[in-house]
Amino acid sequence: MTRLLIIIGVGYFCFRLLKMWVLRNRSNRRPFLNKGPDPIADVMIQDPFCRVYFPKRQGVHYQYKGKDLYFCSTSCRDRFLSERP
Repeated sequence: MTRLLIIIGVGYFCFRLLKMWVLRNRSNRRPFLNKGPDPIADVMIQDPFCRVYFPKRQGVHYQYKGKDLYFCSTSCRDRFLSERP
């Protein structure tokens, strides 16, 4: 009977060690799994001349009357400027 209790005690001790080891390894990975959604890489904006949408970082920047304008291409920017007085 004593031998059975010792075997059960050693088994329980091994179970607790294994459980502690698994949970510790699991908690190290949690920050990577709970990062959330990826941040937005770029904003889509509309060309003021041809009304096409494009990523802001790929646009052609021009400051017109104190406003920042972004065009899809240099040709759209030039056509916009040619139509303005």
